[in-house]
Amino acid sequence: MDTRETEMFCHDCRNDFTAELDMDINGNHEIECPHCGHIHYRVVEDGRVTDDRYRSSMGIVQANAYTMTASSNNSNVYLQQSWASTDSSSNVLRTSGTT
Repeated sequence: MDTRETEMFCHDCRNDFTAELDMDINGNHEIECPHCGHIHYRVVEDGRVTDDRYRSSMGIVQANAYTMTASSNNSNVYLQQSWASTDSSSNVLRTSGTT
């Protein structure tokens, strides 16, 4: 079984999560957001994810989905850690352009 993890963003609840797709199975991979239950689709054909989100001519495949942990390397965790490690005296507002 050739599985691949893909990072996803749920536009309903605005949360990130990771889905595991079985690249050996052609079809509409149904992915349920682990935060809110919203259903997302990815089409796998011949071992690759296509640009399509759903094809009526293909069957449904259930995919595994899970939330990212604090140890995950994503931008939200990076920003949270960055802000947590600064104190108020070191915050400087930087802008581009003319003042």
